[in-house]
Amino acid sequence: MGRLDRINFSIQFPRSMSLNIPINKYIKTSLYTKPQGGVYSFANTDTIYYLNNDKKLNFGRYEFLGGFRLDVMPSGYFSFYLSGGLASKNYIGFYSETYNSKNKGIYGAFFKEKLSKSSFFNFGLVFKFGKVKSIYNNYNLYELQDLNNKDVDNLNKGNTQIPYKERNIKRVQPSEIIDLIEASDLY
Repeated sequence: MGRLDRINFSIQFPRSMSLNIPINKYIKTSLYTKPQGGVYSFANTDTIYYLNNDKKLNFGRYEFLGGFRLDVMPSGYFSFYLSGGLASKNYIGFYSETYNSKNKGIYGAFFKEKLSKSSFFNFGLVFKFGKVKSIYNNYNLYELQDLNNKDVDNLNKGNTQIPYKERNIKRVQPSEIIDLIEASDLY
């Protein structure tokens, strides 16, 4: 809710929420909550899990993050961010195909652990190279570009292309934005 170039609140229920506050043209801040995790597969060549002869193991992790993010955008070609907060509901688990051979759907872990809350700190550098199609003062394309800049957690990654001023939105044809749409955006 709210304009992208002003204070706005973004919610992707029940996954994530963020309150985005631009300080000025070069600095943006966010307060956010989001889940984070995934399942990763790796080879069991050194027999970490020695009870069965599994060639691969799956490692799952989950955590819920709440924190503050500061984006600094000194130019259109370079930006950086700092982020920190609290990680809670931390969980890790190891899974194998043999251990779950009779399960349908949900895997059971042969090892699982709930970890205590902890703090976290992230930082990153963003470099932009090359030249893209000019979208100067086309606020429909600014909105579309901003949607493509969001991560899975729905947080803005510091888009320096959206000017900080009033705007007039006009109708666009699909042919004007076709190069900004990827096939994976449709599903």
